[in-house]
Amino acid sequence: MLPCAAACEDAAETKEVTLHDYRYYYEHVYMTQPFYENPDRVMNIIYQYGAYQLWFDFMQNNDTDPVYAKEDFSETVIPQEDGGYLMRITLPKPEESLECGRLYLYWNPTTSEAGYYTVEYNNFFGETWFLCGWDKDHNHQNYGGAAPLPDPSDPGYQDALDAEAAEVLKQPKESVTIVTEADQDSQE
Repeated sequence: MLPCAAACEDAAETKEVTLHDYRYYYEHVYMTQPFYENPDRVMNIIYQYGAYQLWFDFMQNNDTDPVYAKEDFSETVIPQEDGGYLMRITLPKPEESLECGRLYLYWNPTTSEAGYYTVEYNNFFGETWFLCGWDKDHNHQNYGGAAPLPDPSDPGYQDALDAEAAEVLKQPKESVTIVTEADQDSQE
């Protein structure tokens, strides 16, 4: 699985760590570094074990109940004409600002381009959504508003997801160099 660090260490020093703290750390910090080090490996782990398993392991490694059910997570791989892959990870419904409804991971093994994108809920000024990204140096990028999705039972739901994925694909990508386990061992 992915390497685990104690979540929200700063928050733990000053207050009780909440589910929101864990979600934010998982969605915005925990997943980004291993993804940019080896996007192929991370996407294969998610494909093989499911997004829920990563969340479950993350929470268990932090001695915390996973809270959500496996059914609250899903992942879809969308092959691209350029040889790349876009993986959409649907997460449990956000309840607080900056929690994500979806993560998008883009990897093109031919061009070595990768991108980590979040669709973040914001209730600071009414219910709004933003398409954001994190680069390999862990800088946050805000690409603007994202359309709220209709209910999954709505006939337009899949079209809305497809439009969101198309918007994600327009965003900048990072050139990455894969870090293998052998590379990591030689650095230690």
